[in-house]
Amino acid sequence: MKIIFFGTPKESAKCLEALSEKFDVIFVFTKKDQVRNRGNLKTYTPVKKTAIDLNINFSTSVPNYEDIKILKPDLIILCSYGNILDIDVITSSKYGALNIHPSLLPKYRGASPIVTALLDGCKETGVSIMKMDKGLDTGPILTQKSIKILSNDNAETLTQKLFKEGIKLLIDTIDKINTSEYFEIPQDNNNATLTKLIKKSDGKINWTKKAKKIEREIRAYYPWPMAYSFWNEKNIKIIQAKLSQHIFEKPGYVKKTEDNKIVVATQQGSLELNLVQLEGKTPTNIQDFVNGRPEFIGTILK
Repeated sequence: MKIIFFGTPKESAKCLEALSEKFDVIFVFTKKDQVRNRGNLKTYTPVKKTAIDLNINFSTSVPNYEDIKILKPDLIILCSYGNILDIDVITSSKYGALNIHPSLLPKYRGASPIVTALLDGCKETGVSIMKMDKGLDTGPILTQKSIKILSNDNAETLTQKLFKEGIKLLIDTIDKINTSEYFEIPQDNNNATLTKLIKKSDGKINWTKKAKKIEREIRAYYPWPMAYSFWNEKNIKIIQAKLSQHIFEKPGYVKKTEDNKIVVATQQGSLELNLVQLEGKTPTNIQDFVNGRPEFIGTILK
């Protein structure tokens, strides 16, 4: 089974490693090198680093039909590639193209299925192996697996769990394709939901929301774009917080409770802060943060 792999972030790199141990990955496509602000230094994507380590030929350009056909793949695998491919590229291999999608399709199609599941307060989500077509995550499903969402899961931990299971499902699916022991199940478009592209501004906390919703946002937006507010005209990221009793103060008001907890008032309920990061500083335990900045108590986060 000759495979062409498309991917970019670290979870994709883990997928590439696993596939290369069992199958013949003949070529890799990934996004262009990232440019860091300091010194305009370019850094390889995790998938590019892995391709180099595994001595697999790669490209950072988006391929066309002729680029793929000359390689004569049996199968194309996409895992968080980050670029849009033409339909003639997707259908150019013997068995088409498979994608690991981190939701139980047709629910949560689109760009942010993991973040959206957390924002919605779901107790369960899952991962799907889907055969790609010309639509956005609309292709037939080959297999799925459900994953429970824990109360302390954030987007980072949930991504790790989903792709760990997704890689196992993918390898099992490829084995079945090799022996023609697989089925394609059409999606029920009547039950489909679509997720939006997350922007940096989505992380801005609105303290007039209920504490329950803000707590979900804090977990959903970690590690990007991060839930944040403003204190003394500086950005302060709220990295970890948990639900607490309601305090009758203006939303955003920071209070120290009788048992020395640091809580922020919301429309309904409050949030007990655990880990924060002030602009230009490293993440700090809230008690250490307040010990160094006692004036934080009694202010209003905006």
